[in-house]
Amino acid sequence: IELEKQQKPKTPQTYLEALEELVAITKEKERLQSLNNALCHVTKTYIASELAKEIGLKSAKELNKKLHEKGIQFKQNDTWLPYAKYSNLGLYDIKQGVTSNGHVYYNSQFTQKGRQFVLALFGAE
Repeated sequence: IELEKQQKPKTPQTYLEALEELVAITKEKERLQSLNNALCHVTKTYIASELAKEIGLKSAKELNKKLHEKGIQFKQNDTWLPYAKYSNLGLYDIKQGVTSNGHVYYNSQFTQKGRQFVLALFGAE
């Protein structure tokens, strides 16, 4: 009985105790999320060449063509973009740049979530 009492979570008895517990839980959740992000390289993006090699394709061109054939992406102004169905899933990170002569260009890269999607799509995970 004593062991069960020790393991039973304590229910907050006051509003202040509940808030303190919520703050502690939120801080722990943020700490774990930060650790998870670091371990999963959440902020890292991958170019198509990296993913192509990872799944055994010869080039980024081949990967992009296959993704286009599967209805996942299309090419516009020399940039591969996701179709609407995939545009809000966080699979791509579109980076904008400017050349020294003022030309604006876009570079489409895969997020960690996009990498996992592509690996699963091609059965490489």
